[in-house]
Amino acid sequence: MLRRIALLLTLLSIIFNAPVHAEAIAGKGGVVVLQYGEGFSGELGAKRADVFRRAARVWADKLVISEPVVVQVDFSALECSNSGAVLGSAGPFSYKMDFEGAPQAMTWYPIALANQLAGKDLVPGAVDIRARFNASIDNGCFNGNTWYYGEGEPPNGQFALFQTVLHELAHGFGFTTVLDLGNGHIAAGGADHYVRHISDFSGQNLAAMSPQQRVQAVKSDALYWHGRLATARALAVSGQSKVAMHAPAQVRSGSSLSHFSSSKVNAAAPEETMQPFYMRESTPWLADAALADMGWGVVWQNEYVELRPSSANAAPGQQMSVQMTISRAKALQAGITAIRVIQSSGVLVMPSQCVTESARRGYCDLYALGEADEVSLPLTITQSSAGSVAISIELLEANEQARASGDGAVVDGLSMTLNFVKPQVAAPEKAAGAMPVWLIFVLLSGLTFVRKPRKAH
Repeated sequence: MLRRIALLLTLLSIIFNAPVHAEAIAGKGGVVVLQYGEGFSGELGAKRADVFRRAARVWADKLVISEPVVVQVDFSALECSNSGAVLGSAGPFSYKMDFEGAPQAMTWYPIALANQLAGKDLVPGAVDIRARFNASIDNGCFNGNTWYYGEGEPPNGQFALFQTVLHELAHGFGFTTVLDLGNGHIAAGGADHYVRHISDFSGQNLAAMSPQQRVQAVKSDALYWHGRLATARALAVSGQSKVAMHAPAQVRSGSSLSHFSSSKVNAAAPEETMQPFYMRESTPWLADAALADMGWGVVWQNEYVELRPSSANAAPGQQMSVQMTISRAKALQAGITAIRVIQSSGVLVMPSQCVTESARRGYCDLYALGEADEVSLPLTITQSSAGSVAISIELLEANEQARASGDGAVVDGLSMTLNFVKPQVAAPEKAAGAMPVWLIFVLLSGLTFVRKPRKAH
């Protein structure tokens, strides 16, 4: 009881510690609002804020954010010595369940994602993500290493703050669990949404296991991400058919389960941001697909085409729109003269500029799109039943005759998935569930540890 009271008092001090100032970071997908608190004054504070802007913009470009995500950030003294240090920690500030629009009943959703799924701010005026970073690093508390506030890979003897912030924000968006790793108990009322995406090798989901089974599973080094998009991305990039999660024999709160396996995920791929230890340079090439599996809308893009869905999900029978932006001049220069859109199911409506006759529906002649270097076109998809719709964009090399017949040779492509989910609507007499205050504070997990300097890759 005393521990709960202490946690409650700490939480209340956070709530009433007004941030110094706030800043909206706009990206291709939406807006992330940074509320700067302790440690952001003076010249050093300005350097820190610049790093946070860059990291927040990466996620604002990647995720479809219809409801702005508010992040409170602070620099303060955290654990640090020559033998080890915590660079930073972050997590959802609160969780919600059984709100109107929730895809799954009796499931805790991180508040930033819950707001997107509900289509409104479920807790007006509150922050969505709480993040803290270690100010002591600037004093060289870990073997003389200090923060690097610049861009690109840091010099030896410095930690890239950008990489750390990029990593921790992913935890705040929901890449973390509230599962008690010590006793295997799930949160009161139901499992969290993240843990429902983790299974053992046989396919048994962690949420379906008994507490005793979960205690063994989280230290088995044999847990895997259960999500089609991240699994497909791993297969395409690294040739791995399963995405291994960090489940070492020695369980560590804030690290175990809330990361991909460092030794397995990067076997033949770029360094992934969501590993359990500090990375000098990385990219969330797998984390964004995992967040999409969880329900976040994601902006999918390659060198020539960008696809931005209007929302994370749509209900069966509802229309979902996708903004397709084509770098027309760049594509034509590369010999790409047409685009074909193919959907796995549902009804696709192409923009009027692309549709000239029914036999060519789904085909777009780039020469018919005017003279602009870049063109944005709306696609709409409707599906009557719950499920996923895969959208494939084929970039075609086609001469005039081939374009006239809606044909061409495929030279590149891009794919994405849209989810049509039957929502769990909260009963009128039942308010949407909120996690107990004492437990919310415990969610500030997702620690980025560093135990020894990593060599440059």
